[in-house]
Amino acid sequence: MLVKIDEAAPKFDLPAYDPIKEDETKISLESLAGNWVVLFYYPADFTFVCPTELKDMATVKNRFDALHVTVLAASTDTTFSHRAWVQHEKLMENFPYTMLADHN
Repeated sequence: MLVKIDEAAPKFDLPAYDPIKEDETKISLESLAGNWVVLFYYPADFTFVCPTELKDMATVKNRFDALHVTVLAASTDTTFSHRAWVQHEKLMENFPYTMLADHN
């Protein structure tokens, strides 16, 4: 399914890794109802470009918080991969956003 700007997001219920709590969780579209959400995808964990882009998103967290916006990162990697990447990649240190594991 191709999602376009100004269209409703497709329903989902995905496993996720919360790097702040260092815990796995689940996030569904329904759980986000009524909130502003930025959902951004990146190609894969452990790639050479992605940590710089994600670090840039992390540096503006206070702006999103001020606007009461929930930010979620997503890739096709597993929650185990997300955890390992955050723990071992220096640029991912203190990454503040929940990371969805979207295998589709």
